[in-house]
Amino acid sequence: MFDQKFDLELQAIFDKYYFLENDLEEFLVKLKEAGASQTDSIRVLMKKKSLSLSEADQIILHSECWSESKESTISLRNEFYDAFTLKDERSNNKF
Repeated sequence: MFDQKFDLELQAIFDKYYFLENDLEEFLVKLKEAGASQTDSIRVLMKKKSLSLSEADQIILHSECWSESKESTISLRNEFYDAFTLKDERSNNKF
């Protein structure tokens, strides 16, 4: 569920810690310390830096801050992709 107050708090962290590109990792750490998820972090990057979903996602996925969950995130995405691909293949094989 979207919490607008929490979202505004995360945006305030951006305003406080992000000034230059090399501040990005510190900003992400501060977001995570405040309780932000990867999804929350992506949303803030999209809003504050005018990034696409794909661009913001790649930043989060490859950041040091979220490195401990990179493999599990990629694995989960691959499982979803495989499940949808299999379902789509089954649907196409029906007469």
